[in-house]
Amino acid sequence: MKEQDGGRASSRRETGRERTQRRRLMTAEERVLDHRAEKRAQRSAIVGDKDLVAMALADPGSFKHPLRSALLDAPLWPEDETKLARQLPGCKLTPAQRFDLCAATHDLTPAALSSPAACKFMICDMRVSPFDPGDPVARIEVAYQEQLRLEREDDDLERARELVRTPEMRLARRNARAILREFEMAAERGEDEPDAQAIWARIGPQAPEWVRDIDESGEDYGFAILTSREARARPQAARDQWMTVFNEAYRGDNLGGFKANPRVHGGSRLVPYMVPYWVGLDDHEDMPSEEDHATMRDMFKNKVRPRLPTPRYPRDTFLVFSDDCLFPELDTVDLDIHDEKEGWESRPESRDMPTFFLWAYDAEWAPPKGAGADQDGYQGRVKVAVRTLLVWFYFATLTGVDMKAMWRRSLELTDGVWTCENDMFNPGEPKQLT
Repeated sequence: MKEQDGGRASSRRETGRERTQRRRLMTAEERVLDHRAEKRAQRSAIVGDKDLVAMALADPGSFKHPLRSALLDAPLWPEDETKLARQLPGCKLTPAQRFDLCAATHDLTPAALSSPAACKFMICDMRVSPFDPGDPVARIEVAYQEQLRLEREDDDLERARELVRTPEMRLARRNARAILREFEMAAERGEDEPDAQAIWARIGPQAPEWVRDIDESGEDYGFAILTSREARARPQAARDQWMTVFNEAYRGDNLGGFKANPRVHGGSRLVPYMVPYWVGLDDHEDMPSEEDHATMRDMFKNKVRPRLPTPRYPRDTFLVFSDDCLFPELDTVDLDIHDEKEGWESRPESRDMPTFFLWAYDAEWAPPKGAGADQDGYQGRVKVAVRTLLVWFYFATLTGVDMKAMWRRSLELTDGVWTCENDMFNPGEPKQLT
């Protein structure tokens, strides 16, 4: 059976080279239409005769991008959503910006959700094509009313769609509903349509009090970091690589440095004041063995704690840079954390590196007499990911979160290392501390 495509008949699949040569003969507009026809055909082939609603209700985790896009009836190309959004009143997006990604942030939301129509466009999963005839605002209103009907009737289609939406999609739709509500209330009061930026400044996330407090004080903050005798004896190359990641890797993955994850809302205000207080990195100070936890605690309490630079360095918690922080891979693997040409995650050895961490110690903890740990195996310390040390771990110590509870949590996490992200929907709060 021959396949028809724009007047072309073919008994075989077109090769990429043939497609490229064919498109060279097209106008720019024809190439765009041809790309979209190809994408539409690919989506149809993937979906086939599948019952997407039933599949999503039964196993939403199986939905990857092509199936999710088909169920949501989302745009074929990301550029399409921005193209439609830019036709709406007050839109401040550039052609290079993604409408959905801007709507899913906590800072750039007003640039995307700048009008009631833009908010409704996001709420109905952007199911309006920029290429259809007619007023885009009117077409969005039709799609929005249909969306409300599906939600009101708890329709299987909407329940299936909600199950497969990504967290970013849910955040974008949540932001859109919040801003739309403000637009509608202003209209009910007979007021002029408010500015989206002003709305978001009032109702959007705010930097939490502890972040504002550090910023306003202008004082450095952090932890004392004691270097164990064993860590100091490791090859210089391994220590240099570790310190490069610790100090310079502005990343959110397992190679993140200590300034890499100011993910709390307003966290960029913390960065100028993040100053780790290192002890024993060189040979000028005699350091205890990392196996001697009691001596390590005594050194902190009697020698280090009295000389901490500001009150914002905890007096009951300190960190230890130990031999096991320096993974064996650091002796042999040449990390490339700044490969701008290929991207940070281009090298498998970088992606597969364990999570960079330091040990956090409860300075006042002591084991039962004659034992090195309590009945649960807890030694009064926990591994903490470097990238979250001066954000959510600092917050946890500031608010008195129990370290043993954090240790229990770490046992469930990758590499046995405690970490924490911000809550996606309330970025001024942690997602899960314990």
